[in-house]
Amino acid sequence: MPNQVLKNLDIFPRAAGVLFAITLCAITAQSSAAAKRNAPIDSRASSACVKLHDMNGLGKLLAMNYAEGIGDDSAPRATLRETQYQSLLSRVRMNMDLMRDNRCKLPTSVPTGQEYASDAISCRSQILKMGLETGDGSCDQSKWSPKN
Repeated sequence: MPNQVLKNLDIFPRAAGVLFAITLCAITAQSSAAAKRNAPIDSRASSACVKLHDMNGLGKLLAMNYAEGIGDDSAPRATLRETQYQSLLSRVRMNMDLMRDNRCKLPTSVPTGQEYASDAISCRSQILKMGLETGDGSCDQSKWSPKN
């Protein structure tokens, strides 16, 4: 019986050694990942960052999606708008994930559509009054500017 106890006690140092090795591997992997995150940005990543930072188009689409719901009480169209809205939010999320993966500087805020809401509502009002061809340029999204 005493030999059995000694054999059981002999397992503990080996288990502690394995646990130490696993912990050391985890720390090494974590520091390697941190080094990759802090690595200098190459030119391909920086050109990708320029493209990814331009999220104005997504904000304008979110604003138009919001404005199209004004004065519309159709449940099927409301469901379609909500689906489109969720799809646009997914695009914003994917854009942010790509920015993070390319080690781009992340923006302090994401587009919500509210920054272009007044322009989108003006455009939608003109569409409801005059049809798709507004003529006054209120739907020209290149002229829209964010308002805070």
